Amino acid sequence: AGLWLRPSTYPQPGESVREAIVRETLAARNKVGMVDVSTLGKIDVQGPDAGEFLDRVYVNGFKALPVGRARYGLMLREDGIVLDDGTTSRLAEQRYLMTTTTANAVKITQHLEFLLQAVWPELRVQIASVTEQWAAMALAGPLSRAVLQRVAEFDVGDNALPHMGLREGRIAGAPARIFRISFSGERAYEINVPADYGSPVWQAIMAAGHDLGITAYGTEAMGIMRIEKGHVAGPELDGNTTAEDLGLGRLVSGRKADFIGRRALTRPGLADPQRPRLVGFVPIDSRTRLRAGSQIVADSSIPPPVPMIGRITSVCDSPTLGYPIGLGFLSGGLARKGEVLHALFPLANQWTDVRVTEPVFYDPAGERLHG
Repeated sequence: AGLWLRPSTYPQPGESVREAIVRETLAARNKVGMVDVSTLGKIDVQGPDAGEFLDRVYVNGFKALPVGRARYGLMLREDGIVLDDGTTSRLAEQRYLMTTTTANAVKITQHLEFLLQAVWPELRVQIASVTEQWAAMALAGPLSRAVLQRVAEFDVGDNALPHMGLREGRIAGAPARIFRISFSGERAYEINVPADYGSPVWQAIMAAGHDLGITAYGTEAMGIMRIEKGHVAGPELDGNTTAEDLGLGRLVSGRKADFIGRRALTRPGLADPQRPRLVGFVPIDSRTRLRAGSQIVADSSIPPPVPMIGRITSVCDSPTLGYPIGLGFLSGGLARKGEVLHALFPLANQWTDVRVTEPVFYDPAGERLHG
């Protein structure tokens, strides 16, 4: 993953990679699992104008975010295209912790430094990359709180640590920050500890959850769960998509303050209702594996060149649902929900009939975040 080596899966003796992926995914869905997320970019933002700075960088607001709370944020390039996403938490009145995608950690740090030095030098803000200073692990699943309570030296109940909340304290004897944030769609906690404590804290949590069936899971299971939940990632943040394309236009609507990329969003090309929007795809036969990179066409009988009306960006065989699924973009978006279209992957000479669905395949109401 960029400059990092990350475990894709943890096969047990005699177990195939596919069997390991299924086991890890279902463990996190039904019991409790843990994944190393230390590679996420982490940027410490401090100063009297930190909230104002973040309001200008993100499409949504952070100046009014209460201390002890986290919020999902989306930032755009100057041309209105999505640059990166992540969560930013308010640690103190004049201090925030921003997270970025793994691949963009350095790029976003450079972007913020340029803004502070060349665009808004009057803002009283300082930033520092702390990606390598903190080890991070996400504890996810219905039993995650039960495991966390065994190693936390403070209350992690729902009143003390609600969804999108954060607390600081000690975990297994180590100083820690706990963020109630979920990428999997399950009840989950992101545990940050100083880097030197990463391995012993991981081992302490695994030992504490042994009798509850805790399972380490890798990037394959993590990717499957984010597709099942319709969460966008690198394949969707490909330098061609806007907030509206990703189904995140609500973050922009109603914002009166200015932010990077706002004016570009009014350009006819970016405001075109026929732009490809995020949707889900499932094969009609519920068996054929979809392929990332497939082009979507409405009529497979016409000779080339065939008009392309969309593309598939992320795919998986969902252990939770029992059939293959995919995320992608389609001209007309969810107005075409229920239509049967065709996914073409010419490199393998594969045509697959697919149905257009909502991009959130699993727990659309988000009830399991609180379960």
